[in-house]
Amino acid sequence: MGIDRVGTGQSNGRTWQKVFWAFGVLAVASVLGCSSKQSNDISHLTNTNMKKLYAAMNTFMRLNDFRGPKDQAELVKFFEGNRRAQTILGRCGVKIDELEEILISERDGEPFVVRYGVNGIADHALVFESVGVEGLRMVALSAPVEVDEIKYEEYLSGKVEVARPASAMELAPRRRIEEPK
Repeated sequence: MGIDRVGTGQSNGRTWQKVFWAFGVLAVASVLGCSSKQSNDISHLTNTNMKKLYAAMNTFMRLNDFRGPKDQAELVKFFEGNRRAQTILGRCGVKIDELEEILISERDGEPFVVRYGVNGIADHALVFESVGVEGLRMVALSAPVEVDEIKYEEYLSGKVEVARPASAMELAPRRRIEEPK
């Protein structure tokens, strides 16, 4: 029935699940600590120029109703004039005066090709190596991938179907609700 009978010693098992869950939360909290000195630095996740530029593009889009910059000048101007965006970019390990530096690939030493003007909520391919290494080029999605020439052109032209976030209905748990007896 889903009802715990308090004082009777009878339970449907949910009580134990709740107790174990609570202890798990307490254990994690005690290991991680509850200090206010925790860092918001996420630069370890953006350890390449491609990831930094992808983060910059996504930050622009999130702060502009999921509209991408029309060109490099709009992207740079946005970060120069937006303190919130500068803070987010700083957490990614990019200082505003170094923004031009992240436009170059460390792998091939060439400027990235950037798809400007991309709109909408999705895992868009936004940043591309222009030359690559040994016939393969990196493409920045939420996790960069290395692709051949054919796949590269498909991503660059927008022909590859991008992952879109699930709707609330798709994420909602599916369970049968029983009528009370």
